[in-house]
Amino acid sequence: MIGEKLRYHGVALARLVAEAGQEVTIHALKDRSHCAYAVNDDVIFVKYSTSRLSPWRFAFSDDQRAELEELACEYPAVWIVLVCGPEGVLTIPWADVLTELLGENDEGAFSLQASRKRGEKFRLSGIWDAPLVISEKDFPSRLFD
Repeated sequence: MIGEKLRYHGVALARLVAEAGQEVTIHALKDRSHCAYAVNDDVIFVKYSTSRLSPWRFAFSDDQRAELEELACEYPAVWIVLVCGPEGVLTIPWADVLTELLGENDEGAFSLQASRKRGEKFRLSGIWDAPLVISEKDFPSRLFD
């Protein structure tokens, strides 16, 4: 039986390889995280929601927050990749999550919420009122800019 994690992570990784437009090396950072993959010189941190409909909620534990902070110290870029059920995949740099969606003094566990109306771009929000507008077309192209 193929588990949920494998299915949803597989969607993100398959799309990354298919649409990269260049050679891609990927390896799981399984000794460090259950969500992180080294992609060329950077890291993607994949989270998924099984919800079929908007909004999609993504909870990050204290441990996952610590993993992200450690990875950000070791790699040039860390990207959060969110698989929104059957609707799409979006990405945002970890640095942007910190500056745009979370408070400067915010520490520990946090959550993000993605939503989308039919035919529109994703809206990603954290604790701030103003969500970021993110195109699904940004994944995976932003990783290779």
